[in-house]
Amino acid sequence: DNGVGTGHHGMYLGNIDSSVFEYNKYDSNMAWAINLDDDSDGNVIRYNYSTGHTTAGKGFAAIWTDSTGTCDNNIVHHNVINGDLNGIAIGDDWGDGSNGTFTGIEIYNNIYYGAAGGNGVAIYDDETVDVMRNNILYAGAGGLGLYDDGGSATLTTNTNNLYYIASGNVVLFGGSG
Repeated sequence: DNGVGTGHHGMYLGNIDSSVFEYNKYDSNMAWAINLDDDSDGNVIRYNYSTGHTTAGKGFAAIWTDSTGTCDNNIVHHNVINGDLNGIAIGDDWGDGSNGTFTGIEIYNNIYYGAAGGNGVAIYDDETVDVMRNNILYAGAGGLGLYDDGGSATLTTNTNNLYYIASGNVVLFGGSG
């Protein structure tokens, strides 16, 4: 718990490769529990428990890069996300659409039980998630199980995901709910 400001992550790592983040508990950080940024490739985020990340726009795991970077072959699996505003986010870290590239992203076997207004998995700009399967995504009131920010994201494999919401649309993907 480092709840002292809006930029404080549990782990903020830029340009990190081939690392494994496992068996951790992340509780009430003011920003993301785990933030992989700019040219972070081949990392695995697994077997973690996250709770209490309720700052607007934040949550469990973010994989971001800038306009020239890559974030390839990162895998997020077997995590429990309980009460965080957002689950997993993939995209441009500045939110200006000048994104780098993402290939080999896999999101599977995660459980997201989110706070009101949050999203289970959010894909920003026109990014690609190669595999999204076997996730349980419960979005609180006003949230979405799967959110495509720009309306042009790609899910190459999207199978066996269970979506449940308290109210509203289950999914906003490709510009439709």
